[in-house]
Amino acid sequence: MLIAGRTIAGVGGSGLMSLCFVVVGDFVPTAKSPMYISVFAMVWAIASVAGPLLGGVFADKTGFKWGFYINPCIQAVVIVLIGLCMRLPRPQGSALEKLKRIDFLGVVTIVAGIVLLQLGLTWGGQEYPWKSAPVIISIILGVLVLICFGVVEAKVPVEPIMPLRLFQRHNTRLMFIAQIFFGMSFFLPIFYFPIYLSVARNATAIDAGTHLISLMLAISVASVVSGLLITKTGIYLPFIWSGVAINVTGMGLFALVGTDPSNGLLIGVPIVFGLGIGLAMQPMLSCAQNAVDQKDIATTTTLFITIRMLGSAIGLA
Repeated sequence: MLIAGRTIAGVGGSGLMSLCFVVVGDFVPTAKSPMYISVFAMVWAIASVAGPLLGGVFADKTGFKWGFYINPCIQAVVIVLIGLCMRLPRPQGSALEKLKRIDFLGVVTIVAGIVLLQLGLTWGGQEYPWKSAPVIISIILGVLVLICFGVVEAKVPVEPIMPLRLFQRHNTRLMFIAQIFFGMSFFLPIFYFPIYLSVARNATAIDAGTHLISLMLAISVASVVSGLLITKTGIYLPFIWSGVAINVTGMGLFALVGTDPSNGLLIGVPIVFGLGIGLAMQPMLSCAQNAVDQKDIATTTTLFITIRMLGSAIGLA
């Protein structure tokens, strides 16, 4: 039941995550988009701090189920605000014409490929040994289905969900590749750091959530600063280079955290890692968006986030 519920929530959450950036890409002038994307990243980071803290309070005080009960209440407020405040142009054509434009075969193949690949990566070393048949077959089938997805996108749909012309743009192709590795490194500390605190230091859920504050604040500050500077200068690469370098440094520092680190180390290391994430995350998306035509911005943004999440699944496995 929990897995099924999280699957449904993940479908909705992934849509919200990508659509926010799609709206910015479609309706905000290119010169100002870095600032808007940075503000989105800051809000996301703040919410990411509040969420674990609130979840920790529920888990320690009232029971973990309240972490799920509170979500519909928050989402109801969001739905009302969107209905009252958001005005978007309606796509032309009838409902049937819009349905015909949807790349259903592409959707089925990419979802099947990603699910099979993630099943293999999730099972490996947990449910089954890495050399077992279920793991190997799932990974191989996932890769083969994703290859079929690429063939489908090249040959079948009139409006593919992944136009192959996007990979002809050097900057976009490079940012897509970078997101695999960025996703692998990004979610590791967010996922494992609270577990480490709970196991190695017997921290409560509230304490574990509190230690994420420095990480998310660093991401927020770095995102806003990079967005402001990019909006003023129009330069991306120095922020990407410096962000990746600081990110790698932060990952290395995490490796130095032992079983009994000082509080300064537990606060300082996430700050270094968060600064690297914040500096590089927004410029990478802006770089990918600015390299494509206006009609491809929505697709580019969605693929960018999808690849990052796939990288995170690989990294966590």
